[in-house]
Amino acid sequence: MAKGQSSKVFIKKGNQYFLFLFALLMEDETVIIGYPAKVKSGIKFVNDKVHGELRPPDLYAPEEVNTASKISFHPSGQYKLTSKMARTFGEVDRATIVGPRLKEILTPRRMAEFLIPDEIPEIREPRALKDIVLDASHAPNVPLRCTVFCMSHEEFDKIIKDGKILYQFVDTSVWESVHALESEDHVWVFVLRQSREDTTISTGGVFLIGEVKWANPPPAMKCKCLDFFGKIWSLLTKKFNK
Repeated sequence: MAKGQSSKVFIKKGNQYFLFLFALLMEDETVIIGYPAKVKSGIKFVNDKVHGELRPPDLYAPEEVNTASKISFHPSGQYKLTSKMARTFGEVDRATIVGPRLKEILTPRRMAEFLIPDEIPEIREPRALKDIVLDASHAPNVPLRCTVFCMSHEEFDKIIKDGKILYQFVDTSVWESVHALESEDHVWVFVLRQSREDTTISTGGVFLIGEVKWANPPPAMKCKCLDFFGKIWSLLTKKFNK
């Protein structure tokens, strides 16, 4: 994938293709992945292993309208959501997770999980060779999430043979469909999957895992950030789970 080039991520169901995500590799090697629709979004909770769940009003997280919910994975190791949050009103900033520098990622690292909305648009236009297609035609049930991994080309070559993935990516998966997107230094692997935990999660949102970087930081915390977005899509959308 050339720098500055974008790809679309589709979910295939039979002969239908549904637009799910987009992926963009910027000139500065930042990788951006997100939902294509502009919706209402905001941080719903931070799950801190020391202090437990932080939710409003203990967490200041203003909702934003008509924004594209996305994650920017910067080469510096700062991974930023579109939504903003803070412990108090005066510290508000984009929700940021501190992870390894992208160039330091060699072995497979789980970067984020994208939950599938109730409704996503069916696309009839031709797909490009650079686009990602995740085939759910033979899934045992409608999968509810897509897990994104990052790894080196060398590590990816160890887990693929004759175009087939040699092992399951996520322990909790009962079914997976995998497609990879290559950048200059890494392979970004998109794993559409049905998880044993899928009966307990909501639809539509982003999980970003790591250490929170606060604008005026309290003690470092390991956490998950969940960025929910509204279910406002085009009137032309079709329910994926029909």
